[in-house]
Amino acid sequence: MLDWNFDNAATISEQLSGGRAFDPTAYDESRPTLKEYQPLAPQAVAQQQPTLPSFREYAERVAYPWTPVQPGNGLSPARAQAANTLIRTTLDLRSDLRVTTISTRRYLRAVQGRDVTWSSRQLAAMLFHRRNAAKGL
Repeated sequence: MLDWNFDNAATISEQLSGGRAFDPTAYDESRPTLKEYQPLAPQAVAQQQPTLPSFREYAERVAYPWTPVQPGNGLSPARAQAANTLIRTTLDLRSDLRVTTISTRRYLRAVQGRDVTWSSRQLAAMLFHRRNAAKGL
């Protein structure tokens, strides 16, 4: 199965990206690096708060669209089904990790805002989504 993955990785990647090839050397210069992130003083957080999504909202899962791998051209139905299961599980995991990250950030903002009710709600949401992500692993 591993040899098949390596042999067909380009085809699978092309099908998933809608014909756009993945370029691992591409880097988005507009995104800040880890060193550029600095903790904000409480006054700066208070000033920045209106531009951030409210911590009084729950994060929602995103369903990522994808095109299933079709059997044919030397690809058996069993291998196509295995590839589709892997892709579906990976995209579900991505969605769960995304919503876990958002819930964690909203929890931290609620703590900074000293909102006990919403900090506990966001913490519960983060733990719920983290458990769902763990199932995908």
